[in-house]
Amino acid sequence: MTPQEPHMSQPLTDEQHTAIRALLGDVKPASDDLITALAESVQDRRSHDHPTGNEDWFCNNMSGWAGDRVAVVLRRLLDTEAERDRLRAELAECTQLLVDESSERERTQAERAQARAERDQFANRVDTLTAVAKSNQRAHRILAEGCTAGAGSGGLLLVDPPPTPRTDGPSDALHTATDAI
Repeated sequence: MTPQEPHMSQPLTDEQHTAIRALLGDVKPASDDLITALAESVQDRRSHDHPTGNEDWFCNNMSGWAGDRVAVVLRRLLDTEAERDRLRAELAECTQLLVDESSERERTQAERAQARAERDQFANRVDTLTAVAKSNQRAHRILAEGCTAGAGSGGLLLVDPPPTPRTDGPSDALHTATDAI
């Protein structure tokens, strides 16, 4: 607040709003037309020729006319401030919901990324176990054939090494299995 603007002050407290509402009673708020007429009367008071030394009946008349309408203007002001406060509270609530939703979305994305990583690890493990199982089947078949033919490999068992873990994503079998779940 500057010294030139002593009429400027802090917003009214809730108690002040309540007291003013009680003083105004059931007064209806001012219409748009009345607000426009009051603004025009302010302009008329400023722009007319003010007499020197005599009573300014024009200004006195305009002041009385405007003063008679202050109650409805105050009601409109209080209603507007109440609506503003309600909208601010609603905006704060919506903003908080957006922040919460954004946090939830980030958490969900992180959970999905973790689930994909676990799925890929599982797929790699399935691929490894499948390769080992196939290698064991071949070894078993070779041993069975060797025992039947009477020839052996001298006790040396040759098996394929397990495959290198995949980096291009899970196997089709794993996708089929996880999609069914």
